[in-house]
Amino acid sequence: MELQKVAIRSLTRAAGELTALDPQAPLVQQLFEAVTGGFGRRSALTHGAFSDDALCEHPFATALLPMAGDSASDADLEALADASLAALLQSAEPDQPADACDSQVIFLLYQSDRYHYLLLALVEHETRLSLDANLQPIQTQVLAAERLVQALRINLTRLGRSQDSYLSFVPGKRNGSIGQDFPGALGCSQAIPASQSTRELIRATRDFCNQNALHERKDEVVEDVVSYLEQQRGEQRHASLNEVERLFDAYIPPSEDPAPGTTFGEFANTEPYQVSQEFQPHRATLKALSKVKTKSDNWQLDFTRRSLGAQGSDRDILFDEQGQTLTLRRLPTRVIQTIREALEQE
Repeated sequence: MELQKVAIRSLTRAAGELTALDPQAPLVQQLFEAVTGGFGRRSALTHGAFSDDALCEHPFATALLPMAGDSASDADLEALADASLAALLQSAEPDQPADACDSQVIFLLYQSDRYHYLLLALVEHETRLSLDANLQPIQTQVLAAERLVQALRINLTRLGRSQDSYLSFVPGKRNGSIGQDFPGALGCSQAIPASQSTRELIRATRDFCNQNALHERKDEVVEDVVSYLEQQRGEQRHASLNEVERLFDAYIPPSEDPAPGTTFGEFANTEPYQVSQEFQPHRATLKALSKVKTKSDNWQLDFTRRSLGAQGSDRDILFDEQGQTLTLRRLPTRVIQTIREALEQE
């Protein structure tokens, strides 16, 4: 990632001028890495776009449009900072003491891979222990840059191309506080939680297979999609409908001129699924989709779904519903040894 511009402003009604920082300074680079790292580790993101009305009327969205693409000036960044600060303060509850709020908004303009991004992060100071010159414990205030209170990332490249899902939000933690509702304050009315996109992508995959003569290979396709999502999540990268669509090429030869609405990306992006074109896979949802975990009074099970199959299949774990049995096959040597030792102890 290449940091291009960085600025910071206090989130108060008397915020003063926007403070620009040197993107090449080592401490600024540390700040950049802490904020983007904190954003990348969050899986509970919300993705979306501005409505057409918001793009034309909302002050933040209209200030953002000149930055779309890959050439934003200092004046563009300052205008955006003014618009965002005004929107966040206006969205606060009337009794919120805005002038006493110890929060800062950090603006990061950077490039990653082939995309240009603008990241707005709301951060706070926190009290930590330190030692003075006499080695006595004292309290000190530090900027908790990696613990984001709220954040918004705009994919400026996708916005400039009028593509979907160019906004990603980190949910707020402080109900009623300034900056708690970035999506509402900044005019984003078309927001889809990452958990919903993750869950609906798998549902769309199953339905697409059923409708395209892939019923017998549906489990294979679902496994490929889940594996892709797990890999993207592990590498802290977004999942893309275009990349998922290419997974289907191994099962359905791509048409030279597909009819509108026939590709998987178009299928998953429309009703009833409404999967975002780009989203961060949701960790908890993925775990629920990829694992089976249950227990009774005397035992418990925890295994991957790809290991499970019906009686007569080639899976490692076979389920016979009629006989009410679960059969484990191809046991590793260490598992056999553990069970043998347990039986010998009886």
